[in-house]
Amino acid sequence: MKQPQGYENGTNKVCQLKRSIYGLKQAPRCWNKRNEHGFKVSNAAPCLFIRERDGQKLIIGIYVDDGIVAGTDSRELEVFIGELKSEFKIVSKNADYFLGIEIQQEEAFTKIHQKTYAEKCLERFNMSDCKPVSTPMLKDEETSTSGKVNKAIQFPYRQAVGALMYLMLGTRPDLAYSV
Repeated sequence: MKQPQGYENGTNKVCQLKRSIYGLKQAPRCWNKRNEHGFKVSNAAPCLFIRERDGQKLIIGIYVDDGIVAGTDSRELEVFIGELKSEFKIVSKNADYFLGIEIQQEEAFTKIHQKTYAEKCLERFNMSDCKPVSTPMLKDEETSTSGKVNKAIQFPYRQAVGALMYLMLGTRPDLAYSV
C-alpha cells in the first residue's frame, strides 16, 4: 500500500488501515468483529447471524459482499436495513435470487430452487438434449479399476462434479448419491 498523495517524503512509512480492503481474505473476519447490532453467529454456519429481541427474530446470511436478511417483523427489518444504509452503500430489494438460488415467496410458503443454474450447467456441458431417467446411475454399471483412461472421451469431469455438488448443497440433496 502506498502513502496517500501529498504525504510522500522519501521514507518507507507504513499506513495503518482503519477498515478492511475489499477482496482481502481478512475482510469477512473484519465484518464478524464489527458486529454492532447484537447478532450472534449461528452454530449451523459461520456466515449466518441471528438476533432475538423482544420476541422478534432477525437473521442475516452473508457471503463476501452479498447478504440476505429475513425476520419475523417487517418493521424491525425496515429499521435494521435503515441502519445498514446509514453505514454502508447498499442496494435493498426483494429477495428473489441469492448466490444462484432462486427464491419464490408465496402467501403460505417460500420455495427455493436452482432451475436456471441447472439449465446453464446442462448447456455448459452440452447436455441440454439429454433424456431424464428415473435412477441417477445405471443399475449394472461396471467401474473400471484398471486405471486406463479412454483418451477419446474428453469431458470436463471435475467441473461437472463441482457444478453438481453446488446444486446438491444448495437445493438438491437427492443428487448426493450419484455425485
